[in-house]
Amino acid sequence: MNKKSIVSMAIVMGSTAALFLAIYILQYYQSRFAQNLFSLSPDTAISIVAEKQNLTNYNTSDYSVRYVYIKGNGTVFSSDLGSKSIGEQIGTAEPTIGRGSYFAWEVKSQKYNSTYYVEGTTGNIVSKSG
Repeated sequence: MNKKSIVSMAIVMGSTAALFLAIYILQYYQSRFAQNLFSLSPDTAISIVAEKQNLTNYNTSDYSVRYVYIKGNGTVFSSDLGSKSIGEQIGTAEPTIGRGSYFAWEVKSQKYNSTYYVEGTTGNIVSKSG
């Protein structure tokens, strides 16, 4: 082989390796950080619950909101939105829709004596208690 073809093959192999590395890095960051980009805000979770309760006028201060992990059997665990870590058991609710497990907003209303669990990305109500 001559020197020109060796240099050409090295350029092609280097470009291919760089492309694979770029794709890997993009997939890593997308899977790691995109979940937080599409998470519902606590205020959005409250508005979903207020709509479910057929309320047109409501005060967000009537609700308390925290991020939790709820298992299919209704067992509720503390959770952290940023890391998606699952902490200790903090309560129970009705079994979830389809018995799946979810990261969700626990929207609790003392005024209406109800607690709803709003899935953290889709906004679906997956369980309730009270």
